[in-house]
Amino acid sequence: MSNQKTKSAVKSLSWLRTTFEIDDERSVEDYIDEEYVQSMLRKATVFIERKDFRAAEVYLQKALARVPKHPQCLAYMAICLAESKRRYVAAEKIATEAVRQQPENPRGHYALGRINLAGSRRRKAFQYFSQARSIAPTDEALAFDVQKLDPRRSPVIPFLSRNHFLNRYLGRARALLLGGPRLTLILLAGTIVVVCSILLWQK
Repeated sequence: MSNQKTKSAVKSLSWLRTTFEIDDERSVEDYIDEEYVQSMLRKATVFIERKDFRAAEVYLQKALARVPKHPQCLAYMAICLAESKRRYVAAEKIATEAVRQQPENPRGHYALGRINLAGSRRRKAFQYFSQARSIAPTDEALAFDVQKLDPRRSPVIPFLSRNHFLNRYLGRARALLLGGPRLTLILLAGTIVVVCSILLWQK
């Protein structure tokens, strides 16, 4: 490295330490590595959303070469393996490792959900999605991702959980409504009974 480049590198490191209150040179390297990994993750995420998993893998491999076993990179790599190559067992092992390293990171659980969904294990998939949402209930991006993957209709009463007895009943009724005019009468009668029961219970 030339003297000019050395001086420039030293100056950059000094600026980083001062600006971000970093104490030692190793921490600076870690900070730079994490910035690089996040840059690769952003690019990989774009391709995953486009379902171009092979392109996403390229950026994830670059990130993992810089920071091996980075949890979020492992989670996204697992999604790519499951979605593009159907390597469900390998993908599940990688995503499980991501969860083991950072159990509080919802993306590992989200990855396990996508792997199971790709492998047609819907019940297990939505259990993992539920875990991811419970870890990060305010993560709007995660909620949007899960909603996109959920082929089920939204709950009839949105402010109640999908498993609430009212949503279960009205959901079945909505399904019957799509069956024809006779079933519409059944739906109407059943809805009246439910509403009257609620009103009486409140009194």
